[in-house]
Amino acid sequence: MNCYVDVSSSEDDFFDDDDLDFQVHVDQRYPYNSQLTEEQKKEFRVKSFYMSLINGKVADVEAELDNGLNVNEKLQNNWTPILIAASIANYDLIQILHKKGADVTSTREAETTLMLACNCPEATSSFEESIKAIELLLQLGVNPNAVNKKRMNALMYAANNGNLEAVKLLLPVTDLKAEDNQHWNALFWAVCSGKVEIVTYLVDKGLSFDKIDVRGNTPLDVAKYNDFDNIYNLFLPKEDNNAFVLNLAHTDFESTFRDLQNNERPKFFSDIIKLLHGTR
Repeated sequence: MNCYVDVSSSEDDFFDDDDLDFQVHVDQRYPYNSQLTEEQKKEFRVKSFYMSLINGKVADVEAELDNGLNVNEKLQNNWTPILIAASIANYDLIQILHKKGADVTSTREAETTLMLACNCPEATSSFEESIKAIELLLQLGVNPNAVNKKRMNALMYAANNGNLEAVKLLLPVTDLKAEDNQHWNALFWAVCSGKVEIVTYLVDKGLSFDKIDVRGNTPLDVAKYNDFDNIYNLFLPKEDNNAFVLNLAHTDFESTFRDLQNNERPKFFSDIIKLLHGTR
Protein backbone atom coordinates (compact mmCIF):
# COMPACT_ATOMS: atom_id res chain seq x y z
CA MET A 1 0.00 0.00 0.00
CA ASN A 2 1.54 3.28 -1.06
CA CYS A 3 1.40 6.15 1.39
CA TYR A 4 0.14 9.54 0.39
CA VAL A 5 3.07 11.33 1.98
CA ASP A 6 6.27 11.39 -0.07
CA VAL A 7 8.98 10.01 2.19
CA SER A 8 11.61 10.08 -0.51
CA SER A 9 14.66 12.28 -0.75
CA SER A 10 16.54 13.41 -3.81
CA GLU A 11 19.38 11.05 -3.01
CA ASP A 12 17.79 8.00 -1.49
CA ASP A 13 14.36 6.54 -1.98
CA PHE A 14 14.18 2.96 -0.87
CA PHE A 15 10.47 2.77 -1.77
CA ASP A 16 11.36 3.36 -5.42
CA ASP A 17 14.80 1.83 -5.57
CA ASP A 18 15.76 0.36 -8.91
CA ASP A 19 18.43 -1.61 -7.10
CA LEU A 20 15.70 -3.64 -5.42
CA ASP A 21 14.77 -5.09 -8.79
CA PHE A 22 17.28 -7.88 -8.76
CA GLN A 23 17.37 -8.50 -12.50
CA VAL A 24 20.78 -9.66 -13.53
CA HIS A 25 21.55 -10.08 -17.21
CA VAL A 26 24.48 -12.41 -17.68
CA ASP A 27 26.56 -11.31 -20.64
CA GLN A 28 26.10 -14.00 -23.27
CA ARG A 29 29.33 -13.00 -25.02
CA TYR A 30 31.23 -14.90 -22.38
CA PRO A 31 30.26 -18.59 -22.36
CA TYR A 32 31.74 -20.37 -19.39
CA ASN A 33 34.68 -22.16 -21.03
CA SER A 34 38.45 -22.32 -21.03
CA GLN A 35 38.76 -19.27 -23.30
CA LEU A 36 37.69 -16.92 -20.51
CA THR A 37 40.22 -14.90 -18.59
CA GLU A 38 40.34 -15.35 -14.83
CA GLU A 39 38.62 -12.00 -14.40
CA GLN A 40 35.82 -13.01 -16.79
CA LYS A 41 35.39 -16.34 -15.00
CA LYS A 42 35.07 -14.52 -11.68
CA GLU A 43 32.54 -12.11 -13.16
CA PHE A 44 30.47 -14.98 -14.52
CA ARG A 45 30.59 -16.82 -11.17
CA VAL A 46 29.52 -13.74 -9.24
CA LYS A 47 26.58 -13.07 -11.55
CA SER A 48 25.49 -16.71 -11.37
CA PHE A 49 25.84 -16.56 -7.58
CA TYR A 50 23.69 -13.43 -7.54
CA MET A 51 20.95 -15.19 -9.50
CA SER A 52 21.07 -18.17 -7.14
CA LEU A 53 20.66 -15.82 -4.19
CA ILE A 54 17.67 -13.91 -5.49
CA ASN A 55 15.97 -17.14 -6.54
CA GLY A 56 16.55 -18.72 -3.14
CA LYS A 57 18.62 -21.63 -4.45
CA VAL A 58 20.22 -22.57 -1.15
CA ALA A 59 22.18 -25.58 -2.44
CA ASP A 60 23.71 -23.59 -5.32
CA VAL A 61 24.64 -20.74 -3.00
CA GLU A 62 26.28 -23.12 -0.56
CA ALA A 63 28.18 -24.86 -3.37
CA GLU A 64 29.62 -21.57 -4.62
CA LEU A 65 30.71 -20.62 -1.12
CA ASP A 66 32.33 -24.03 -0.65
CA ASN A 67 34.19 -23.41 -3.91
CA GLY A 68 35.80 -20.30 -2.50
CA LEU A 69 33.46 -17.40 -3.23
CA ASN A 70 33.59 -14.73 -0.52
CA VAL A 71 30.49 -14.85 1.69
CA ASN A 72 30.67 -11.05 2.04
CA GLU A 73 31.26 -10.48 -1.68
CA LYS A 74 30.14 -7.04 -2.86
CA LEU A 75 27.61 -7.64 -5.61
CA GLN A 76 25.61 -5.22 -7.75
CA ASN A 77 25.10 -1.77 -6.22
CA ASN A 78 26.83 -2.77 -2.98
CA TRP A 79 24.41 -5.54 -2.12
CA THR A 80 25.99 -8.37 -0.15
CA PRO A 81 24.64 -11.95 -0.03
CA ILE A 82 23.23 -11.54 3.49
CA LEU A 83 21.43 -8.31 2.55
CA ILE A 84 19.82 -10.01 -0.45
CA ALA A 85 18.81 -13.02 1.63
CA ALA A 86 17.23 -10.70 4.21
CA SER A 87 15.40 -8.66 1.57
CA ILE A 88 13.59 -11.79 0.39
CA ALA A 89 13.19 -12.99 4.00
CA ASN A 90 14.70 -16.38 3.23
CA TYR A 91 15.39 -18.10 6.54
CA ASP A 92 17.46 -20.94 5.09
CA LEU A 93 19.69 -18.58 3.09
CA ILE A 94 20.27 -16.31 6.08
CA GLN A 95 21.15 -19.30 8.25
CA ILE A 96 23.59 -20.78 5.70
CA LEU A 97 25.26 -17.44 5.03
CA HIS A 98 25.65 -16.77 8.75
CA LYS A 99 27.25 -20.17 9.29
CA LYS A 100 29.65 -19.40 6.46
CA GLY A 101 30.69 -16.16 8.16
CA ALA A 102 28.38 -13.50 6.70
CA ASP A 103 28.13 -10.27 8.67
CA VAL A 104 24.45 -10.05 9.65
CA THR A 105 24.98 -6.54 11.01
CA SER A 106 26.06 -5.21 7.61
CA THR A 107 24.05 -2.35 6.13
CA ARG A 108 23.44 -0.76 2.78
CA GLU A 109 22.81 2.99 2.87
CA ALA A 110 21.98 2.63 6.58
CA GLU A 111 19.37 -0.09 5.97
CA THR A 112 19.87 -3.16 8.13
CA THR A 113 19.12 -6.78 7.36
CA LEU A 114 16.26 -6.58 9.86
CA MET A 115 14.68 -3.59 8.09
CA LEU A 116 14.92 -5.40 4.76
CA ALA A 117 13.28 -8.54 6.13
CA CYS A 118 10.48 -6.49 7.72
CA ASN A 119 9.94 -4.72 4.40
CA CYS A 120 9.74 -7.95 2.38
CA PRO A 121 6.34 -8.00 0.60
CA GLU A 122 4.05 -10.95 1.19
CA ALA A 123 4.10 -11.65 -2.56
CA THR A 124 7.83 -12.40 -2.27
CA SER A 125 7.74 -14.36 0.97
CA SER A 126 4.70 -15.21 3.06
CA PHE A 127 4.50 -13.44 6.39
CA GLU A 128 4.77 -16.86 8.05
CA GLU A 129 8.15 -17.31 6.38
CA SER A 130 9.19 -13.69 6.95
CA ILE A 131 8.65 -13.95 10.69
CA LYS A 132 11.10 -16.86 10.86
CA ALA A 133 13.75 -14.75 9.15
CA ILE A 134 13.02 -11.77 11.41
CA GLU A 135 13.24 -13.91 14.54
CA LEU A 136 16.56 -15.34 13.35
CA LEU A 137 18.05 -11.91 12.68
CA LEU A 138 17.02 -10.74 16.15
CA GLN A 139 18.59 -13.84 17.67
CA LEU A 140 21.78 -13.13 15.74
CA GLY A 141 22.00 -9.68 17.32
CA VAL A 142 20.72 -7.25 14.70
CA ASN A 143 19.72 -4.03 16.47
CA PRO A 144 15.93 -3.43 16.22
CA ASN A 145 16.37 0.23 17.20
CA ALA A 146 18.79 1.07 14.39
CA VAL A 147 17.50 3.75 12.01
CA ASN A 148 18.06 4.47 8.34
CA LYS A 149 18.67 7.82 6.66
CA LYS A 150 15.01 8.74 7.18
CA ARG A 151 15.24 7.60 10.82
CA MET A 152 12.84 4.74 10.21
CA ASN A 153 13.35 1.62 12.31
CA ALA A 154 12.40 -2.00 11.67
CA LEU A 155 9.07 -1.65 13.51
CA MET A 156 8.00 1.13 11.15
CA TYR A 157 8.90 -1.04 8.17
CA ALA A 158 6.86 -3.94 9.55
CA ALA A 159 3.88 -1.68 10.30
CA ASN A 160 3.92 -0.16 6.82
CA ASN A 161 4.29 -3.60 5.26
CA GLY A 162 1.18 -4.86 7.06
CA ASN A 163 2.98 -7.64 8.93
CA LEU A 164 1.15 -7.86 12.26
CA GLU A 165 3.18 -10.76 13.66
CA ALA A 166 6.41 -8.88 12.94
CA VAL A 167 4.99 -5.82 14.72
CA LYS A 168 4.12 -7.97 17.75
CA LEU A 169 7.59 -9.50 17.75
CA LEU A 170 9.44 -6.19 17.48
CA LEU A 171 7.36 -4.07 19.84
CA PRO A 172 8.83 -5.39 23.13
CA VAL A 173 12.40 -4.71 21.94
CA THR A 174 11.80 -1.39 20.18
CA ASP A 175 11.38 2.17 21.39
CA LEU A 176 7.65 2.64 20.84
CA LYS A 177 7.97 6.43 20.82
CA ALA A 178 10.60 6.52 18.08
CA GLU A 179 9.89 8.97 15.24
CA ASP A 180 11.31 9.31 11.76
CA ASN A 181 12.37 12.52 10.03
CA GLN A 182 8.77 13.59 9.43
CA HIS A 183 7.77 12.81 13.05
CA TRP A 184 5.93 9.68 12.03
CA ASN A 185 5.85 6.87 14.56
CA ALA A 186 4.81 3.26 13.95
CA LEU A 187 1.11 4.18 14.12
CA PHE A 188 1.37 6.54 11.15
CA TRP A 189 3.02 3.79 9.13
CA ALA A 190 0.40 1.27 10.25
CA VAL A 191 -2.37 3.59 9.06
CA CYS A 192 -0.51 3.88 5.78
CA SER A 193 -0.69 0.10 5.35
CA GLY A 194 -4.48 0.17 5.61
CA LYS A 195 -4.42 -2.75 8.07
CA VAL A 196 -6.98 -2.17 10.83
CA GLU A 197 -5.61 -4.93 13.03
CA ILE A 198 -2.16 -3.33 13.20
CA VAL A 199 -3.61 0.11 13.91
CA THR A 200 -5.80 -1.29 16.69
CA TYR A 201 -2.89 -3.21 18.17
CA LEU A 202 -0.60 -0.17 18.31
CA VAL A 203 -3.33 2.06 19.77
CA ASP A 204 -3.96 -0.58 22.44
CA LYS A 205 -0.23 -0.52 23.20
CA GLY A 206 -0.30 3.21 23.87
CA LEU A 207 0.25 5.08 20.61
CA SER A 208 -2.12 8.01 20.23
CA PHE A 209 -4.07 8.94 17.11
CA ASP A 210 -3.71 12.66 17.88
CA LYS A 211 0.07 12.67 17.25
CA ILE A 212 1.07 15.54 14.94
CA ASP A 213 3.71 15.22 12.22
CA VAL A 214 5.86 17.98 10.68
CA ARG A 215 3.03 18.92 8.30
CA GLY A 216 0.47 19.26 11.07
CA ASN A 217 -1.20 15.99 10.07
CA THR A 218 -2.39 13.24 12.40
CA PRO A 219 -2.91 9.53 11.69
CA LEU A 220 -6.58 10.51 11.28
CA ASP A 221 -5.64 12.78 8.39
CA VAL A 222 -3.62 10.00 6.76
CA ALA A 223 -6.56 7.62 7.01
CA LYS A 224 -8.99 10.21 5.66
CA TYR A 225 -6.75 11.17 2.74
CA ASN A 226 -6.33 7.53 1.70
CA ASP A 227 -10.07 6.77 2.07
CA PHE A 228 -9.41 4.19 4.77
CA ASP A 229 -12.87 4.61 6.28
CA ASN A 230 -12.55 1.48 8.41
CA ILE A 231 -9.51 3.04 10.11
CA TYR A 232 -10.85 6.60 10.07
CA ASN A 233 -13.97 5.52 11.96
CA LEU A 234 -11.83 3.99 14.70
CA PHE A 235 -10.52 7.43 15.58
CA LEU A 236 -13.87 9.21 15.77
CA PRO A 237 -15.50 9.73 19.18
CA LYS A 238 -18.15 7.11 19.85
CA GLU A 239 -21.63 8.63 20.08
CA ASP A 240 -23.79 7.34 22.92
CA ASN A 241 -27.53 6.87 22.73
CA ASN A 242 -28.16 10.15 24.55
CA ALA A 243 -26.09 12.26 22.18
CA PHE A 244 -27.67 15.53 21.21
CA VAL A 245 -29.23 15.49 17.73
CA LEU A 246 -29.05 18.67 15.70
CA ASN A 247 -32.39 20.47 15.75
CA LEU A 248 -33.05 21.46 12.17
CA ALA A 249 -35.44 24.19 13.39
CA HIS A 250 -32.44 26.14 14.63
CA THR A 251 -31.20 28.63 12.12
CA ASP A 252 -27.79 29.32 13.63
CA PHE A 253 -25.03 27.65 15.66
CA GLU A 254 -25.63 29.97 18.60
CA SER A 255 -29.16 28.61 19.10
CA THR A 256 -27.94 25.05 18.75
CA PHE A 257 -25.24 25.37 21.41
CA ARG A 258 -27.48 27.37 23.77
CA ASP A 259 -29.89 24.43 24.01
CA LEU A 260 -27.19 21.90 24.92
CA GLN A 261 -27.47 20.31 28.36
CA ASN A 262 -24.46 19.61 30.57
CA ASN A 263 -21.94 17.22 28.93
CA GLU A 264 -23.97 17.10 25.72
CA ARG A 265 -22.41 17.74 22.37
CA PRO A 266 -23.86 17.99 18.87
CA LYS A 267 -23.67 15.18 16.36
CA PHE A 268 -21.43 17.30 14.19
CA PHE A 269 -18.83 17.60 16.97
CA SER A 270 -16.17 15.69 15.03
CA ASP A 271 -16.67 18.01 12.04
CA ILE A 272 -16.09 21.02 14.30
CA ILE A 273 -12.87 19.48 15.58
CA LYS A 274 -11.64 18.92 12.03
CA LEU A 275 -12.51 22.47 11.02
CA LEU A 276 -10.72 23.93 14.00
CA HIS A 277 -7.73 21.69 13.37
CA GLY A 278 -7.58 22.86 9.76
CA THR A 279 -7.32 26.50 10.82
CA ARG A 280 -4.21 25.93 12.93
